[in-house]
Amino acid sequence: MKQGVRAHDEANCLGPQQSRRWRPACAGPWRRQSVKIGFVSTFSGPQAAIGEDMRRSVELAKEHLGGKMAGKPIEIVYEDDQFKPDVGKARSEKLVQQDKVNFVAGYIWSNVLLASLKTVTDEGDTILISANAGPSQIAGELCNKNFFSTSWQQRPDADGDGRVPATRRASRAST
Repeated sequence: MKQGVRAHDEANCLGPQQSRRWRPACAGPWRRQSVKIGFVSTFSGPQAAIGEDMRRSVELAKEHLGGKMAGKPIEIVYEDDQFKPDVGKARSEKLVQQDKVNFVAGYIWSNVLLASLKTVTDEGDTILISANAGPSQIAGELCNKNFFSTSWQQRPDADGDGRVPATRRASRAST
């Protein structure tokens, strides 16, 4: 248990149903009056349709939850990564350092996630939840206790796609 946090406060910061694993992270920003979520996705350019679908799903989930998590109002700050790793990293940094979010979620693209990962997970107790991106590096050398994925590690798909033509001695392939 972190210093200065009473066991009662810690146990109730995210609600009594939460696992013990989350409870140590309840100190500091977790004790505020709302749950603040940063959401990084692509909201401009040709890929914006995916990001906008994600935004609508987040708003629908918030509506289904009555606008609250663990009895606290939910605040969501949306940021456009523009399908660019450097922009995604800068927007993620803003969410963590300036907006002081509890969670950063979203991330469609592995290259944007990889650029943003350490910015989010190494900055205190911010939790990063990837909606789609699942680069293999995060399952290995970049593994972090503050990273969670709702998707899959994407490397096995590519490994299998390359293995089949190689075993059949194919000289060319199409996708």
